[in-house]
This record gives sequence, structure tokens and C-alpha cells, in this order.
Amino acid sequence: VGFAAQTSMSNFISGLFLMVESAVRVGDYIELDAISGEVVAIEPLSVRLRTFDNRMVRIPNETLVKSNLVNLSAFPIRRIDLPLTVFQEDDLEAARAALVAMGEIDPQVLLEPGPFVQVQGLAGGLAQLQASYWATRENWLSVRTRLVTQIPGALAAVGVRLGTPRLQADGVAPVVEAR
Repeated sequence: VGFAAQTSMSNFISGLFLMVESAVRVGDYIELDAISGEVVAIEPLSVRLRTFDNRMVRIPNETLVKSNLVNLSAFPIRRIDLPLTVFQEDDLEAARAALVAMGEIDPQVLLEPGPFVQVQGLAGGLAQLQASYWATRENWLSVRTRLVTQIPGALAAVGVRLGTPRLQADGVAPVVEAR
């Protein structure tokens, strides 16, 4: 009984810290370790989440206080980071310009801060790019989905090929394939 009371008291006190700190509110979207979802209830001993595949998860308040909690909806805007791999010999500046322009013409992509693309590395004949865009938290998912579906066409229009590395059958040397 003493151990159960100790755990309950720890969760209760942690719940008070959560409420005072306002780290999470009902309706927020959070990530905690491998769990993510919408906060549907904050109770004295636990927080209940509805996961994105519609499962209910109960998380003891003490776990929330002791873990690295990410609140995905704490701020009004969110960045969308889209990692891409293209062929290094293709025109990387044309790829960058096409990806930035794609964001600038989308009415739900924010212009402040504006879209940007950076080359993150070169290896095995491929260039790793990251295209980043900003959207309001309400539009984040629809904007992300739309941009992902438009990227292949935007790059193809400027002659840039998406690539993906894979290993040869023997698992030794990388092979570069066009996608």
C-alpha cells in the first residue's frame, strides 16, 4: 500500500507541476518517446492521449515530467522539413530555385519566414537536400502533403532527377537509382 501511495502521490504532484507549468493543454498534439497524439484529458494522476491511429494511451504524469516532451502545437506556426536526394550532377541551383518557388506560390505556405532549401551533403553521386517551409499549425499536415506530392513534378520540370541509394546484391558497394 505504501509503494502504491508513493507512486500515486508522485503522479499527483507531477500533475500539479504540469498544470502550473502549462506544458500541455487539452487539444495539444504531443510526442513523448515513441508515442504521439492529441491530449484529450489531463487528470490528477495521468494524461490521456488519442493517437493518430485512434488508440487511447494513458501516460502517468510523472512520466511526462521526467521525459523529453515535445508539444507540436504550442506555437502558432510550424516548419515543414522535407529531406530529398537528387543526382549530384543535375543542376542543384535549379532544384533549389524550383523548390523555393513551389513554396512561394502555395497560398498556405508562409512567406515570413520564407521557404528555403539547403544542400546538406554530397555522397555517392547524390546530393542530400532539405526543403523547409512554414505553415500555421492548423494547415501543417495539408500543406506538407501537398508539397510532397508536388516535388517530383517541380524537379522534373527543371531537369532534376530524384535519386535513392541502395546496396548491390552483395551488400558492398552503393548503387544509385533514378526514381
